This record gives sequence, structure tokens and C-alpha cells, in this order.
Amino acid sequence: MVGIGFVLIIIGATYIIGTYKLIRIMKRRDPEIIPPGTINVVLNNKTVHFNPLLNMDVCSICLSDYDISSLIIRLDCGHIFHRECIYKWIRKKRHCPYCRCQIS
Repeated sequence: MVGIGFVLIIIGATYIIGTYKLIRIMKRRDPEIIPPGTINVVLNNKTVHFNPLLNMDVCSICLSDYDISSLIIRLDCGHIFHRECIYKWIRKKRHCPYCRCQIS
């Protein structure tokens, strides 16, 4: 006959092993992430100049206004962001933060 202490040890060990497996799965790199060297190539093709006549209010990532010195990126979907903001975003996600269109 198995004692209650032994059963609790087995249940605890199973919980710890399961938690470790879950953490390992969560730490895996997302295959959708663009490699850092490729991000610059993608963004260089999408750089636009600030135009005060266009309706460019604020960057929806940082919520700051655009100005003449801002480096601005226009994605294929037409949404506009500061270069620094979208660079940080693309390192983690591969879609537009506004409409979720794929960035390529």
C-alpha cells in the first residue's frame, strides 16, 4: 500500500515537470518574428517623408506627434508609425499594430 506522502510527492513532481515543459514551450521563439537584420531591409523600403498636408496626427504606438525631423514608416496597409516605434514592434510581432495586416 502506498502512503499519502508518497502520492503527494508524485503529484508535486508531476506539477513541477508540467510547469517546466510549459515554460519551455512559452520561451520558444515565434517563427513569425522577422530576424533583426531583415527588419532594416523591410523598413528601408517603407520610409516616407513627413508631409504636414497629409493627415498624420500621432503615432498609434507611442501616441506622440509627428514632426519634420521624424523618420516615418508607411506600411503596405497604409498605416504610419515612427521608425523607432515600429522597429521595436516588428521585433516581437509581424503584423500592423493597428489593423493586424501581415508585414512583409
